[in-house]
Amino acid sequence: MPEKYQIFQSKIFKLCKLGKYSDAYNLCQEQAQLTTDKDDRTDISLMISYILEREGRFNESLNLLCSTAVSNTQHRGVLDQMIRVLIRLGLFEEAMTTADRLIELDSKFRYQSFTSSAYFHKAYAAWKSGQLEEAKAALDKSSESSPIWIDGALISKEQLASTISQA
Repeated sequence: MPEKYQIFQSKIFKLCKLGKYSDAYNLCQEQAQLTTDKDDRTDISLMISYILEREGRFNESLNLLCSTAVSNTQHRGVLDQMIRVLIRLGLFEEAMTTADRLIELDSKFRYQSFTSSAYFHKAYAAWKSGQLEEAKAALDKSSESSPIWIDGALISKEQLASTISQA
């Protein structure tokens, strides 16, 4: 990630931490007007989505992510964030389908940096939708070793496995 983007991202995170969502949003809009690069616009859209999520505006965040995914079909980060929002909205079937899309897309890259997390989120969504065998199968394919923030909580692979087996 370029240093310029990291500085921008840090400003957005700081503003959100302070509850200055409109300032963060305006900064993103200013940045979007300054760039013509498709990937930069996608990264800015991800930041706007993050701002909307922090405000609890998950439906708006999802709409933005869906339109961003259409315009940049190879950006794995968009699908990753979309899975998280779908789970927050309780749209578990859609989250599983999106996880499958991300896993397929990630397999085309040299480093499959999203695959393990996608399987973990798919396992969680399958468990929430009562598809226990699907949940177990997806969790077995995840190699997550640290807890993950999901659906507003920090959950480890061991916790999720235990919850699935108790269900």
